[in-house]
Amino acid sequence: MALDYEEIRGVSCMVVRENRKFFVSYDSGAQGSRPTVQQITERDFNAVKSGSLSVENVMKRYHYQ
Repeated sequence: MALDYEEIRGVSCMVVRENRKFFVSYDSGAQGSRPTVQQITERDFNAVKSGSLSVENVMKRYHYQ
C-alpha cells in the first residue's frame, strides 16, 4: 500500500495531506511546548497548494478558533 502523504512548509508551520485528511501544524511559541496539529479542510489545503493562500494565513485562521 502506497503512502498518501504531501506537505507544504511555511516559515513556522506546515500543511499536510495524509490519507485523505488535511492538517495544519504549527508551534505556539511557548517555551517547552509541542507543535499544535489541527485538522483543516481540503479547500484550505488546495488553496495553499495553488498559491492563493499562504501557509501562515491557514495557521492564523485555525489558531484563533
